[in-house]
Amino acid sequence: MFDRLDLGGRKAPAFDQVDIPSALNLENLLATIPLAHAKGQVRLIDEHSPTEGYGLGWLAQVLGRSVDALSPSVVDDILAGRLCSLAVQSMDQFDPHIAQIAEELRGRTNRRVGVTAFFSPPRSQGTAVHYDRSDVLVLQVQGSKRWSVHEPVDIEPNFRTPYCLPQRAIEQLKPFGDWDLRRGDVLFLPSGWVHEVKNHADQVCVHLSFVVFSDSVLSVFGNAMTEAYAKLMGQPRWRTRVTSRSLTENGVVQQFEEMLAEFSRVFRDTLGEQPQRLCDHVLNGSAEAAQRSLARATVAALDGGHDDLVLSWVGGHHRAVRYGSKLEVTTEGSARHGVDPELYARCRTCGTVRLSELGGAGLWSDDEVVEFVATMVQDLGLLALKHVPRDAAPPAPTQLHTTEYTL
Repeated sequence: MFDRLDLGGRKAPAFDQVDIPSALNLENLLATIPLAHAKGQVRLIDEHSPTEGYGLGWLAQVLGRSVDALSPSVVDDILAGRLCSLAVQSMDQFDPHIAQIAEELRGRTNRRVGVTAFFSPPRSQGTAVHYDRSDVLVLQVQGSKRWSVHEPVDIEPNFRTPYCLPQRAIEQLKPFGDWDLRRGDVLFLPSGWVHEVKNHADQVCVHLSFVVFSDSVLSVFGNAMTEAYAKLMGQPRWRTRVTSRSLTENGVVQQFEEMLAEFSRVFRDTLGEQPQRLCDHVLNGSAEAAQRSLARATVAALDGGHDDLVLSWVGGHHRAVRYGSKLEVTTEGSARHGVDPELYARCRTCGTVRLSELGGAGLWSDDEVVEFVATMVQDLGLLALKHVPRDAAPPAPTQLHTTEYTL
């Protein structure tokens, strides 16, 4: 769909127009919201909202009644009342036309692609002035939105640097151009370009943001350092207790120099072990495409009784947040994905596990296993599916880099 745009080397915004399938319309997109909300993929936002958006408690207070789900009537009330915008993440999970476009982009760029739909009430602003840390393709689907674009304040942003703008930076922005996007219009924004988006129309507007995630050397080195640290942390001398006084004693500098040399060797070895696995968002070429194909074939594998499929941890660092009995997992820059906490714990503890053991354990249905595998393999890239004969040893898992929270 975006064939005329050069997505590889462009350093400035670009405009294009494309034909949109008639099925990609407001009615069908609105119909995805209840399911997306049930999977934790909807945020209620405006230019003043926190990053995670407003909760249902806020919505219930504004509406003056209890709200336990985003039903069609509740969504209508939000948009008609101009209460806030709705950001629906992972739209490629909920609409086949969007999924096809996202897959084409993955094939062209060899990078992870996330899709978020923004539903904006009449005459509203859904986000504050900001920039994105990855390249974004904006596709206007319904209505019209004005995009005011400013020159970058961070030429090479990455997912280990903040992207919010202090007030002083906003006051010093240099305008680049304004675009009024209508159905079929496309705006390409390279990472770092600052923008402000407003709906000046008297109707609901919808645009899709195809986020083509970027990596940087900083991400690769950061993950390599984390893994090197994990390899050394079990050794006694790395666990030796120190005090402010002991750090001033004779011989400490020489000891630290020796340990630094050891860390450097481990770090260098870690970088040499398939460095592409240390990326946060770059796809690993045909290997990852094969993993996605295996994820889609999981149903057949379970039904057919195949026992040569093995799940193995391959991803880099990630966050796991527990909300009571629920668990949400995210990598840096990806949407939050709800996963079965017991399945997650089983795979995290084992590192590698045969798929037949999960399907045959009697604790989870085939559908639950399939949904978990698709999310962890296809959406998050933290697990890989591999064919390993029953009489062969499964592959060793990648060292996990996990930050866990309980809320």
